[in-house]
Order: sequence, then C-alpha cells, then structure tokens
Amino acid sequence: MLFENLISFLSFSQLNFFSHSWDDNVFHYQHLSTITFSAVCDFAKRGTVENSITGNENTCGEACVLMREAFNGYIPTATEGYSKSDHVNFVGLAVDIQGMSPHVTMRKDSDGSSISSANIFLSFRGTYIWDVVNNRRNNVIAMTLTSLCDQCAVMQGSYKNFLALRFSIAKVLVVSESKVTGNSKTIMLGMSMGATLATYAGVFLRVSLSKDVNAIYTFGGNRAGNNKFRDICKKIGSVLFVAYRDPVPHFPPLMWGFRSSITEMFLLYLDPAFLALMQRGEKPEYSHYLHYKQLVGSNVDHDLARAYSFFDVADHDLYFVGISESALASCGGLADRFLENLKGTALFT
Repeated sequence: MLFENLISFLSFSQLNFFSHSWDDNVFHYQHLSTITFSAVCDFAKRGTVENSITGNENTCGEACVLMREAFNGYIPTATEGYSKSDHVNFVGLAVDIQGMSPHVTMRKDSDGSSISSANIFLSFRGTYIWDVVNNRRNNVIAMTLTSLCDQCAVMQGSYKNFLALRFSIAKVLVVSESKVTGNSKTIMLGMSMGATLATYAGVFLRVSLSKDVNAIYTFGGNRAGNNKFRDICKKIGSVLFVAYRDPVPHFPPLMWGFRSSITEMFLLYLDPAFLALMQRGEKPEYSHYLHYKQLVGSNVDHDLARAYSFFDVADHDLYFVGISESALASCGGLADRFLENLKGTALFT
C-alpha cells in the first residue's frame, strides 16, 4: 500500500509539472516522430520503403502505416544519403500526389492557420549503440569554429559527421525538389545524433544555399553550438522535444560555452500506461497519454537544468510513439551495413 501511494504521489507530481496534454489537432507530434524514424528504414532502389526482413516494398509494418497517416494515405518517394566512412545517413522524403505537391501541415496556430508545412522532409538517423564510429564521434565535444555563419562555433565530432554528408545533403535536396511540383519547402528532422546533423544541415541549406527551410524539429538532441550559432537557428525556427529524464539534451555542459540551438523546447512526459497498453497489442490514442511543459526564451537551458534532479537513459528511447520494438527490425533498424566500417580511417579522425 505504501509503495502504491508513493507511485500515485510521483505520478501526480509529474502530471502537475507537465501541466498540458498534447493537442494533436494543433501539433502533429506522432507524424513528426514517425517521419524522423524513417531515417532508420532501408529503402528500395525505386525510392519506396522496403522491409529488411522480407524484402517486400511498402510492407514495413507499423512504421509504414503511421507513415501513410502522416502523408494523408500516401507513401512518399525516398532518396537516401549515406557516408560509408563515417556511418551517418539521412533520407529525403518528397510528397507528390498525382502531379500535385501539397504542403503537409505539421503545426497550426490557435486560429487554425499553418505555422509549419512542407513537401520535402530531410530526416537524419541517430546513433546505433553498436556503431563504433558514431560513438567515438559523439565523445569529441571540443568546440570548433565553422564557416556556416559568422562567429559560430559547433561541436567538433558532430560537425565532422555533418561534413561527411554535406555534399550528399545538397544532392538529395536537388533530387527531392525534382520530384515535387511547384515550389518546394523543406522541414529538417533528426533524433539524438541525427538531431545535431539536422540542425547543421538546416543552417547550411538556409544560409549557404538560400533554400526555404521552414523549420527544424529535433528529438533528444544535444547542444549543437555557441550563442552565435543559436541565434542563426532561431531565425529558421528550431524546436527540440526532450523526454522527461533524457540526459542527452544536457550535453555538452553549459560551462563549456554550448547552448541549445532552438527557438522553443517541449519537455515531454509519456504516461507509462501508454507503453503498457502497447505491449498488450492495443492501439491507444497517444495524445491522451502525452503531457508537456513548454520552455521558451533565452533561459531555456537553465530552465531545463532546473526541471529535474536525476536522469534516466531509458527515456532516450521514448520519442517514437506508436512504433513497437519489433517494428525497428522490420524497418531496417538491424541493417547489417551499420555493423561494418568499410573505410576504417574514420576511427582515427
């Protein structure tokens, strides 16, 4: 009885802190997280999602079902960018339906008008736990100057990963633009290491190539650069989603000069009841179980640091709502190519 009362008290305290329930009619969190998850998937040569277990196209299970929902019943064409030496990859998704390229709205204002929409989505993959190259790069946290913007400095390891993809990013965007009709508009997405790559790529496309980057949405990403770099990201519009006790967004430390390169942050609390229902094979409405607290302004990093007193690494895996663990394998999450490093020089640079 004492244990149950303690759990009830903790749940009450958490829900009191995360004072808002998610409104899916205003902000399509699940759509964003599903499109971000697409960077984990394998893709067939013709640009359609492929099941890595059966080899069949458009049969990637829950991920494909949710993908169709995100794109109004349509599976977009996909163009992949991949660096063999650095083990980083991303996918460009282009939405073109019967010669029309509707801008898919991901976020609306309170009056129902669109805040962010796009017909091209670039999604960057996070780190696989067994990937030696990525894990080594993630620990290279020295700050280094970048040519992306004046007086901007970024995290050295993640920036090297971005440089390995820089030309692929421009190429994939051109290919994606050729697949849509009319004006193209792009949203950048990424989770964990992919969040940092999406941020660098968004600034690169907007500042260096003058592309129309509508927004940058990232999940569980670390601090990407200094104050000057954050100011550039704010001009684009950058949102970071942080699961309750995820330690990654607190890294690298503020005392080293790093800042979160965002316009606003959403601290998320996913009720454990949702995960329990998913494990039972049910399909609960995620918005009934997802609660949040919004952080904005120049003190976002300090507000995040004061939000809670301990971390839980397991929270770093809570961003993809509605996708079970088994879906990770069927969508390519266990792809063999990420177990191999064909050009081992990246281990030493």
